[in-house]
Amino acid sequence: SYLEESEEVIVIPADQHQYDSSHLLYEYIMLLLPLRKVHPDDENGNNLCNPEVIEKLNWHQATTVIDSRWEVLKKLKDNS
Repeated sequence: SYLEESEEVIVIPADQHQYDSSHLLYEYIMLLLPLRKVHPDDENGNNLCNPEVIEKLNWHQATTVIDSRWEVLKKLKDNS
């Protein structure tokens, strides 16, 4: 087994010839990926997204039927 002195230092025993760093690489990549993709604005701060697509998305969100059980949970969340 490996001795972790800190998050940055891992001591590998002298009798070990290999170290599996895949978990460290996985964590590094996961931290680099954004939680959600957001379209960037231009240099003047204007939204570059297609207005027709945004309108369709807003319409879809407004017409989506929410199960009443989820609505009750949402109200509980908003009250806290």
